[in-house]
Amino acid sequence: MKRKMDLRLIGTFLRPSSALAALRCLVICKQPLRLLHHYITRNPLPSGSMAFGFRSPTGDVKLKAYSVEDVITLFIVFCRNEYTPLKDARVFVDFGSNIGVTAAYFLSRNSENTINCYEPNKTNIERLKENLRPFEGRYSLEETCVGLENGTVTFGTESTGVYGAIGAAHEGGASFEAPCRRANDILGEALAKHSEIDFLKIDIEGLEQDVIKAIPPEFLGKIRQIQAETGEFAHRLPGFRWTQSGAIVKYESIG
Repeated sequence: MKRKMDLRLIGTFLRPSSALAALRCLVICKQPLRLLHHYITRNPLPSGSMAFGFRSPTGDVKLKAYSVEDVITLFIVFCRNEYTPLKDARVFVDFGSNIGVTAAYFLSRNSENTINCYEPNKTNIERLKENLRPFEGRYSLEETCVGLENGTVTFGTESTGVYGAIGAAHEGGASFEAPCRRANDILGEALAKHSEIDFLKIDIEGLEQDVIKAIPPEFLGKIRQIQAETGEFAHRLPGFRWTQSGAIVKYESIG
């Protein structure tokens, strides 16, 4: 049975920012009515997956969605532009890469951009590899959770793969043992290789705030932007401008 349309969601398109996102969808998405239909109605994808094309500064990007939650992510990332890297950003680190939607967005901003991806869910990883196939050679992928300590953790997931998290227990979901790497160890390695990280994205379902608070000053001085899906989070970082856009907190270096 199809899910009912959320009338409150339709109302959000009356807001200027949401109306602009819908207009942007009509311009950059190659299947805009299909994307908007599933975003608004939340109806399941009829064949279990669906491909969408997006126009980008480096050419067309084709991405496959496997659930309505993936469609929502596509709309948020490509149409609402929730993540806002600086135009000259080149080095990206992505904690919680899921099926590669945000990575594809970052890589398609400029043909020189590179990204380090971190994702523990094997189903997501296979989908990420398919979505990022056109960008091979410009991304690396490590199959691991990201947290505060190194070790092995129990990772809980559900059918869409969107809400998986360390220690999560979803009704009807599954769990598995997965490696976990300390976020600051990863950042140290990236900085040793690149000397500077232009954009750090964090979406690891519950540990975002703790990871941000744990970044040492010597690393913060070499990171230009941090954006994370934290929910409401008023924590300030020295040397950074702070803004909050919906569930995403944004830090930009003022150094």
